[in-house]
Amino acid sequence: MADHRGLKIEPSEDSFTFVDCSRRNLGGIIRYLEVQIGNVLVPVDFHALDIKLNWNSSLLLGRAFMATVGAVRNM
Repeated sequence: MADHRGLKIEPSEDSFTFVDCSRRNLGGIIRYLEVQIGNVLVPVDFHALDIKLNWNSSLLLGRAFMATVGAVRNM
């Protein structure tokens, strides 16, 4: 999806550990993606997970914060 959107993903050695103790390597970091919060554009770094498209999970990192502050990303 990042390639389709023209986003540059920087490699990363980080990983996430989930509640069930499984680990996933980070696909990379998308740096300085501009997100509109109110009338202000804020540069945000996003951590991208490399997961299968049909992976059955409710993982939505950062979405609760984005909804709380009323962020808008025009993609």
